Amino acid sequence: MNARTKLAALLAAAPLLITAAAHAQDPAHATEYRMQHPGNGPGGEPRVAFLVHRLGSDHAEGISTLDMNGDGFVDLLSGAYWYENPGADGGEWKRHQFRTVGMHNEFVSDCGEWIVDVDHDGLPDLVTTGWITNGLWWYRNPGPKATAAGEMWKAEKITDSYDTEGGAFADIDGDGVPELITGKRYRGHSGADPGSYDPIVVYAYKLPTKELFAAGADPGFTRFALSVNGTASAGTQFVAADFDHDGDIDLASAGKLGVHVFENLKVVKVPKSVREATQPLNRDWPFPGEGKEVEQEEEPGTTK
Repeated sequence: MNARTKLAALLAAAPLLITAAAHAQDPAHATEYRMQHPGNGPGGEPRVAFLVHRLGSDHAEGISTLDMNGDGFVDLLSGAYWYENPGADGGEWKRHQFRTVGMHNEFVSDCGEWIVDVDHDGLPDLVTTGWITNGLWWYRNPGPKATAAGEMWKAEKITDSYDTEGGAFADIDGDGVPELITGKRYRGHSGADPGSYDPIVVYAYKLPTKELFAAGADPGFTRFALSVNGTASAGTQFVAADFDHDGDIDLASAGKLGVHVFENLKVVKVPKSVREATQPLNRDWPFPGEGKEVEQEEEPGTTK
């Protein structure tokens, strides 16, 4: 096929391509050309996709989960605040204060949070520690009604603990296979670290099965990007729970750029109206200089 024949073939195909594109933009024809549900990834790997929601600009780096108002949905605690879970239909995570936390420059003295019933009264309390302020502390839970009414949680010192930057609290005799999540801790030392201004990333690593280890070969880990060059960072902790009760496991982290929820999109039950209302889209158009509103043209010489 010479060059002229190739050009003729491309021109002949062009109207079909344009027609398909135009119809794909029309909701009435969209199902003819688009998949309605996302497929698997390369090689048939199950899809891993999380939608990241930035809840606020609080700059603590510890985070924990607790049903603060007794509505059956776990809320997020970070620093001085708790973020109210909007429930199964999604929506805004409202921020409330429930305690005070010391700070120094850009650092909040909260590098670790754990939920445990310290005084055995049936109400889970908060245990926390931080790099700035000496001590391991626990905050007594006054109950959902008092918390919802704005009562501040009071602190009691457990023991001295200097320059503490994390920790762990867990029942270590379980036999489950661990949700490995890591990422860049943004401004861990006020921008003085190598790579401080590199893109912020959060990754999930799929752990190899025991069969691969038994085979004797290096099984490797499969890495999935959860957030790249966004505002979500690793902080000092991640928490995992089914925040919206849709059957899949969601994630949350806290850092210098705020608290973030990673909504697992394996199962989605959030209504479109709620999804549209929470999109970070400035709808105040046309913007200055853009001109007047015009009708959309479906075909030459016609309008919608």
